[in-house]
Amino acid sequence: MGGSERATFLFTDIEDSCGLWERDTAGMEVDLEKHDRVLREAVESRAGRIFRSAGDSVLARFESAADAVKAAIDAQLRLRATVWGEATPIRVRMAIHDGEAQGRAGDFYGPALNRCARILGVAYGDQILLSRSIRDSVENQLSSVTNLKPLGKVHLRGLEGPEEIYQVGHPGLKADFPPLAGLDTSPHNLPVQLTSFVGRNRDLREINKLLSASRIVTLTGPGGCGKTRLSLKLGEQVLEEFVDGVWFVELHALTNQDAVAGAVASVFSVAERTGQTIEEALAEWLQPKKALIIIDNCEHLLEGVSAFVGGMSAQCPNLKWLLTSRGPVHVHGEAIYRVPTLSVPEEDETRLASITRCAAVKLFTDRASVISSFNLTSASAPHVASICRRLDGMPLAIEVAASWTKALAPRQIAERLGKHLDLLHRASPSKLSKHETLRAAIDWSYDLLVDQERRLFRQLAVFSGGWTLEAAEQVCQLEIDPIHVLASLIDKSLVMTEEGLAGELRYRYLETIREYALERFSETGDEVDVRRRHLQYFMSFAHEAEKGMTGDAQAEWMSRIDLERGNLRAAMRSGLDLDETEPALKMAVSLWRYWYYHGQFSEGSKWLHDLLDG
Repeated sequence: MGGSERATFLFTDIEDSCGLWERDTAGMEVDLEKHDRVLREAVESRAGRIFRSAGDSVLARFESAADAVKAAIDAQLRLRATVWGEATPIRVRMAIHDGEAQGRAGDFYGPALNRCARILGVAYGDQILLSRSIRDSVENQLSSVTNLKPLGKVHLRGLEGPEEIYQVGHPGLKADFPPLAGLDTSPHNLPVQLTSFVGRNRDLREINKLLSASRIVTLTGPGGCGKTRLSLKLGEQVLEEFVDGVWFVELHALTNQDAVAGAVASVFSVAERTGQTIEEALAEWLQPKKALIIIDNCEHLLEGVSAFVGGMSAQCPNLKWLLTSRGPVHVHGEAIYRVPTLSVPEEDETRLASITRCAAVKLFTDRASVISSFNLTSASAPHVASICRRLDGMPLAIEVAASWTKALAPRQIAERLGKHLDLLHRASPSKLSKHETLRAAIDWSYDLLVDQERRLFRQLAVFSGGWTLEAAEQVCQLEIDPIHVLASLIDKSLVMTEEGLAGELRYRYLETIREYALERFSETGDEVDVRRRHLQYFMSFAHEAEKGMTGDAQAEWMSRIDLERGNLRAAMRSGLDLDETEPALKMAVSLWRYWYYHGQFSEGSKWLHDLLDG
């Protein structure tokens, strides 16, 4: 199928599906099957066809607008009569719109579908909404018990002109709902998003709580983790709370610390006056306003942003600020929210339903389905799960990897990710924009580091699977204490922290960032020396572990070796690569009890064999 055609489209999804999954995961697996069956039977009984489904969303095409409305009513009646599990009953919202759409490989794309999705976005569970064009088409084709209630003109975010919305009424359907959600009633300059927003409901709730309690909230995290998109979605959700609007300010292209005020002033068209600085003119303008100002990409202008926001906050008590940065901005009153990566499937998870509900997989599937005829199946799901795990659930990396479904199967993408970080350059000939690729995102962070930070960033790549502070101090050599530089890398979200044994803190790179650091590491002249120190450190570690495994602390040492297993393997590999087989052989011998207790004789034997031959 190809080319343009006119059709009617029915979009549906489950209200608060993430919450339902959280409250009753097992029950939702059963309930989702019931939901899917009801939607499929209702659509097909009215000559419709489901052409796309992802998670709890269903997209169907009809030749007749009347059939689409009747299918929606049938489905809602059956859903309301369905016996659900112990969680809150499933409530499905529906939207119907028609228009020209581009057909490709059984799927459809174009403005008509975008508008239908926007209409769905303002609906509530159990509600069926129609556009004006659908209302005009079906007005005289429905039963006498069906009515179409006008809800008024709605400004749908990101779309030109208001849409006149109607609600389908029927004796068996719920009739009373709150005003339509998400109305674009406040002024704003939020950029139109060309792709759907996937997951992050919990993050949005937590950020909203912080913003309610604090006037300044900073979203932190590595490049590509989704800070900007999250801030924009939050801005959309809270529009109605700010009578003077939500305003987005982009700092990426600025290089001067003093340019922050000018960037914000340009958004409001505030100009300097004689005898006034731009800051003073802006403060005068903003002082009575109740607004949210989102400032994006603050990391390279921390001093300027901190001074500006701190000063404005003192003078404009009704303003709230949402900042995005690789690390804290360090402005007085700042609340920090570290943006996590998306949830990924467990290593041994093979069930399609369980894999599908992970946010990272949802994102991959959503993006891949837009650019190709990709559909997640039982065969492809394990490979997609592997991709998402390999990329640590980083949204940017997942989106870029999904773009390769135009040319590669998920299995092929998963295989190549371990070999070529450059594969993550988008398979698009168009000009790359900021953060368009994972490499560009990490390059941006790396270029902002001072020399000592860059050096430690490179040297830490020698560790595999994380490291302790002691290990970093022994292996990495700097002119200053590594702890201060390490703390700075954590602040810039290049290094992540996690709890180790007995409350001891461990540090690690996201795997994608480590691959980048390894490339930088190999370009420097100190790689060999760092790898030798790494080998010596873990030879000593293995010696201590051998002694520890014969005493009362045996369980603790076994756990320590579990944590350092990647480093031990990397160190022995260095012994082979650098012709330093003696310390590596000592390490292998020291670990014999560990391999013995874990029943991993083959690995131990292979290392001993390789090192003796080396």
